[in-house]
Amino acid sequence: MIKRLFSLVVLFVIGCSSVPITTMLKFSSFDNNDIAKIAPRDVQVRLTLDEPVKLLNDKVKLALLFDYEDKESDEYLFELTSLRPAETSVETKWLSSSISRTSYEFSLDRLAQLEFSNFQKSFSNKGKPSKYRWTVYYYLNSQQHKEARIDVELKLSKIEEYFYLIKDKRLEIDSVH
Repeated sequence: MIKRLFSLVVLFVIGCSSVPITTMLKFSSFDNNDIAKIAPRDVQVRLTLDEPVKLLNDKVKLALLFDYEDKESDEYLFELTSLRPAETSVETKWLSSSISRTSYEFSLDRLAQLEFSNFQKSFSNKGKPSKYRWTVYYYLNSQQHKEARIDVELKLSKIEEYFYLIKDKRLEIDSVH
């Protein structure tokens, strides 16, 4: 019995390895009231990529996806605008070489802030979703690299720090012609 339980825990951790446990705990009790409390001007997204892979800044969106018990689902898309120029830093790990990483920070643009406020009003009337997802849509610019490592972070309040939606996720980059 203990071996089975241990196996299930290991499989769970491996399956969710790109989503930190702290994020899972943060959203486990998230509800309509928490969404209503978010000030749209405070919503921020940070994407961090290994060099030399770059982000195409003009194509970043925040998406909220909700599934309800009656099989209905909703998706809300919000345009993001760059907060500041991209920042490059060097990350050193204990057993590996240094890696240059570039961070991009975004917030909701003015129209998206109004749309987010309208979304909050309509969302409170629908009831609690059975499942919801916060997603960031982005496009990468990489001519030679077929793989990248990315962190996706979200900030919902000025008084809180960013928290990870995805951490150290390895991506395969497909060329689109």
